[in-house]
Formats: sequence, C-alpha cells, structure tokens
Amino acid sequence: MDIAERLADLQARSAEALSDDQAKATFLELLSDGKTIGEAGREAGRTPTWFRRRRNPEGANYDPEFTEAFNRITAPGGEHKSALVDDIVTAMVKSAKDGNVRAQEKLLSAWSEEFQFLRPIAAGGDMNVQQLQVFFGELPLEKLLELKQARELARRELPVIDAQ
Repeated sequence: MDIAERLADLQARSAEALSDDQAKATFLELLSDGKTIGEAGREAGRTPTWFRRRRNPEGANYDPEFTEAFNRITAPGGEHKSALVDDIVTAMVKSAKDGNVRAQEKLLSAWSEEFQFLRPIAAGGDMNVQQLQVFFGELPLEKLLELKQARELARRELPVIDAQ
C-alpha cells in the first residue's frame, strides 16, 4: 500500500468519525440500550476515559449536561441498569434453553412455585428462632417471633416474575 492509498484510507476514516457531540449522544444511547461503559465508548469511537473526563467537574473538559444525562441513565433503577438486567435475563433464558442446567435451576427457583426447593436456604428455608435467640440474645422472644411472622408474610407476597 503506497502513501497515497494510506492517505485516502485515513481521510475516509476521518470522514466517518463522529463529532464530540455525536459521540456523547451515541454513548448515552448505547448505555440506555444496555451496553457496558466500555462497549458504548468503543462503539461511539472514544475510550471510556474520554467520557469520564467529560463527567469530572474539576477537569478542563467537564460537560454538565452530559454528566446529568449520564447520571440519570446509570442511576439505580435507571435505563442502563434495567437494560442490563433485561439483557442478562434474556441471555440466561437462552442459556437455559440451550441446556445450561445451572441456568435452568436458577430460573425455575425464581419463577416456579413447584421448584422453590431449589432456592438458597437463606431465601426459602424456615427461620430457626432458637438460632436467632443465640445471635440476637438481647431481643425478647416475642420480637423474634414477630419478625419471623413478618418475614413469612412478606415472602408469600413476593410477586412472580413474568418471563415475557
């Protein structure tokens, strides 16, 4: 490849590159779609560090609007977390259907009443009040029994997750 061809190739790649504002918008959109920060950064044509610098209030490249949008998307319960969870559940269901027994067990224990026995003991077993008395020695028995009853009631009221 001669210099003229290399120059033409560089010019073509330069023309395809996103502007800084386009890169930030693309990055935020990709985060909303469930991409990780690294994946979103690469697909937007920048490094995760480049985007981090735009969120640093003490840095020269600080962008308050970008920071606000990023914080809104990545907040607990925000679009990013929801999309990541959706993607992971989808991958887990696919893996279970492809024969991954551990994924099958996890999904059945979470979504099926018939397979509650697969749940971890801490999540589904009976509470031993005598063990709690040893651990919480200063709490009266009535309070421990009240806590046990409240836990059992809350466990019965947990919604069943729909795998749609």
